Amino acid sequence: ERVRVDFGAEVNINTKGISPSEKGIASEKAWVAGEIKYLDDDEESVADFLFIKTTMINDLNEDINGYWRQNSTFPDQTTTDQFFDEAQFEAYRELGFQIGRNIFKGRERLEDVFDELKEQEELNT
Repeated sequence: ERVRVDFGAEVNINTKGISPSEKGIASEKAWVAGEIKYLDDDEESVADFLFIKTTMINDLNEDINGYWRQNSTFPDQTTTDQFFDEAQFEAYRELGFQIGRNIFKGRERLEDVFDELKEQEELNT
């Protein structure tokens, strides 16, 4: 709403799939494509964006899973404590690395990621 009111832009995103399923802790994936429509002087321009969420996904290494077993709120721990210990810092760093690796697994370009996500979205509608 704030983007629309302050900047005259509309954000469209379907976050289904990046939230953990009811059956387990892992999300289907940690990224989805979205679209931003800008309205400038009665002209509309559209841009794609990639929304990436820190969430547990399948096929993570044991370091991340081990940290999660000891800290059940991971990766959604509160930010009131800004002093991460080494284990917490490394768990978040490694999770980000693994998510990034999965985004580009088998893909050479960022455009390939968007194309695949759009194809999946079309199949699900």
